[in-house]
Amino acid sequence: MAVWIDTITFTHTNADVGLTSTEMLAALGASSVRKFVLLQNISDAIVDIKVGAAAVAGEGIRIYPGVTIELKPGSGNFDPRAINGIQADAGTKTVLVTEGV
Repeated sequence: MAVWIDTITFTHTNADVGLTSTEMLAALGASSVRKFVLLQNISDAIVDIKVGAAAVAGEGIRIYPGVTIELKPGSGNFDPRAINGIQADAGTKTVLVTEGV
């Protein structure tokens, strides 16, 4: 019996998250389908994210330093809208972003 596996094209970027809401990953257009998102906080600061809304410190999904989170269909945390982040330390902090479409 043959098994069909969908092909996923991965894009790797990074987001420099500041003291105000920062777009980490743009919303998808109507013709695209996001299948996977991986966010890896490689900074020394906590980053809070929101999907489809401006990020607010202390709200949404919290990513601690060194932590990676995966967003995918079926896990209850997946959405094609923009992903925004914010952090409360000085300067900007880097989050690695991998998107699969």
